[in-house]
Amino acid sequence: MASEGKARERCRFTALQHISLRPECAVKMSYGKGHGVTRVSLGAYGKTGVLAVWANKRDLLEGYDIYGTTRQAAGGFGGSERVQDSFVGVARQRHPSVAGHAGGMVVVGWGDDCDGDTNVMLSWREEGQWSEDIALPGADGPGEQTNPSITLDAEINLHAAWVERDNVGGPTRLHYAFGRRLRGE
Repeated sequence: MASEGKARERCRFTALQHISLRPECAVKMSYGKGHGVTRVSLGAYGKTGVLAVWANKRDLLEGYDIYGTTRQAAGGFGGSERVQDSFVGVARQRHPSVAGHAGGMVVVGWGDDCDGDTNVMLSWREEGQWSEDIALPGADGPGEQTNPSITLDAEINLHAAWVERDNVGGPTRLHYAFGRRLRGE
């Protein structure tokens, strides 16, 4: 019990905050329990920035989309915005992961069913906007590539790991890829 008290002394927490608020335009349907959120991931960037991303079922008929919000200077989180691009149609997105850098760079990865297989997709925050989605090389194509975990190192290079299987329900493997940042692009 004494160690429990010491652990509490090491960190002081603020009051709980809501990150994802129900959209005002949400249509009340005769089924479902709201806009539905799952799989939140947090990443720090810049000097004090924090980005939260999650899978959000705002469109009750088409599965989950990837949404995010940033922590504001006042300590609360701002409005949420869709991270993935608009070309996803009725595909399902799941298992988001976020990585940030002290210089301000932010990238989000997730599993995406848009091409008939589950692939790991990435989107970078550039000039206040999310980039078009790009498939992570080696984590796309036949089979299932999902559950990414990503991080940026001090040189802003991307490190990614994910779960892969040849077919749904098959044996799983872990894979890793390193992406070197190209200067000036």
